[in-house]
Amino acid sequence: MLTSLNEKIDQLAKLAGEYKPVKEWGPYNRNSHPGDKRQIIIVLMPDGAKRTKSYPKHLVEKRLGRELDTNETVDHRDYDVGNNSEDNLSVVDRKEHSAMDTRRVKLIDCKCVACGKDFQRSPRLIRDKAKAGKSGPFCSKSCAARYTRQVQLGQVERAPVQQGRPSEYFRRKLLEQAAAMSLKWGNEIVKFAASLSPEDEDTMLSELDELRDTVPVDLWKKHKHREVSGVQWRPTEEKKHPKAE
Repeated sequence: MLTSLNEKIDQLAKLAGEYKPVKEWGPYNRNSHPGDKRQIIIVLMPDGAKRTKSYPKHLVEKRLGRELDTNETVDHRDYDVGNNSEDNLSVVDRKEHSAMDTRRVKLIDCKCVACGKDFQRSPRLIRDKAKAGKSGPFCSKSCAARYTRQVQLGQVERAPVQQGRPSEYFRRKLLEQAAAMSLKWGNEIVKFAASLSPEDEDTMLSELDELRDTVPVDLWKKHKHREVSGVQWRPTEEKKHPKAE
């Protein structure tokens, strides 16, 4: 009895870290919200346990023959969670993956009214100041206090109220895709994209199906305000497009 138990423990120890499901059901769409393209799969493991797993994670673990460590996760190279082809899935560090996919707000370049120093502020803070009718912007509280005193003494005229700015967002992963695209295709395509009118851009987006593997469509819509190889993207009116999701 004891020998049989020890053999079972040894067998489970050998299986630890391996990923060899004996049966699979799926994949199934999660459909947790409209437009959700993520998929899951149910697997039966050699120890008799059933598990519900992320489908792309299952594909990667099955290819590697082992389970991913707690600090590893699966990344979709083209940012399309519905594209689970083998060449689109890679194993990355979990912390780095989170840093790459986090949506960050683009800070706004400002010049201090009091000292002339260049600095950056979040759009939300500028909007709050604008709603409160505050002059500015100021790089620090000391500059704001000094300027307010100068206005009270009549030494300077009161600056106009700050103008609110809409928030713009970016992701590091998409910016790196843009840089890779620039290196691969050269600056000419970037300059061409920057010169497109909104109407031309919509026409171009509808013809990008065959180029999705080499030209990230998200770049056209979400990062025209970023500089890629020295070219400044021109902001255009935001329009929803199925190819840019």
